[in-house]
Amino acid sequence: MDKTSKYAQVVVSQGTKHLPELTSGLLTPKILALFAQSCRHYFRVKKIADDEQASIAAAGCQDADVSDWWLNNEVRFKAMTFDIVINKMRKRWLKRNWADEIRLQLEQGIMTDDNNFDNWVEKVGRLNGLLKDMDYHLSDSDLHRHLKFRTCYKLCLAACSTEALVHTSFQNLKEFLSLKDEARRDNLAQIRSTARQIIASNANLKVVYKTDATSPTNNFTTGAARAGSFIKLPPLMQVERDYLKANNGCFKCRCPFVNHYTKDCPNDYPDPKTHQPLATSSSFNTRAGNTVLTGTTPNNASSSNKVGNKGCVAAVEEVVNDNGDETQTIAAI
Repeated sequence: MDKTSKYAQVVVSQGTKHLPELTSGLLTPKILALFAQSCRHYFRVKKIADDEQASIAAAGCQDADVSDWWLNNEVRFKAMTFDIVINKMRKRWLKRNWADEIRLQLEQGIMTDDNNFDNWVEKVGRLNGLLKDMDYHLSDSDLHRHLKFRTCYKLCLAACSTEALVHTSFQNLKEFLSLKDEARRDNLAQIRSTARQIIASNANLKVVYKTDATSPTNNFTTGAARAGSFIKLPPLMQVERDYLKANNGCFKCRCPFVNHYTKDCPNDYPDPKTHQPLATSSSFNTRAGNTVLTGTTPNNASSSNKVGNKGCVAAVEEVVNDNGDETQTIAAI
């Protein structure tokens, strides 16, 4: 038989009235196991003796290569049971490491939280059935241990609990875990449904931060409402921090001469869309590493007393002489 054939072999079984047929194509562990199982049912119903089963089963092989191989070994096969002949077919027509691969699937087939226990354990049974009459085949006690350490975390805890101690057989433990898994999946579905509802309710949520009348206007939104339109407020430069420190400023609202700090600031952050960095304002200047305010004068000072770029006017005082007819303005810088 050409093992590279794209056509899979098919077991044709018409109940127990006729011998199952194995059509030509690629022989796989699943097809061979199905053929052997169908033949056993046929032998049991027809009450065929063990020493005749192998010869009768040869008539069901429609593939030319398999049929020739069976006929060439007919004399030896007559002295063997049907199960032994099936094992020889596995060695002859299946790839060398097929049993290792199936056993590896069993060992690595750990149930996840998203798996259905009933579907998972059914797959375990199908894979184990392919290893029937072989050393790799898992016994009832092996399958019992497999359920305890290959299921998901919560079912592992349930299988190792005192409640499960009475379930010593594989079948009883399987039924016990099936009920536990049903409750687990119902709870998981409820949690996910609640999470979806929360996400859906927050998808169009718009949050507006209220501001004082004296503070800059801020209409920040969250979620989908501000997606694609968010503008990040640039961080303060070190020179701007020095300027605010020197002039009783606030790092949050970024206003000088406010006499409050970030932790007790009554204002919001500046609007990123309209905010201008302090370093670009006309009242900001840096001289010899010291940050000073220029171009401003207190309200009670005359225009002739502006200092320009010399520094910040700290105080203005008018001095009157003893006669009361002369005044002198003194500006402290």
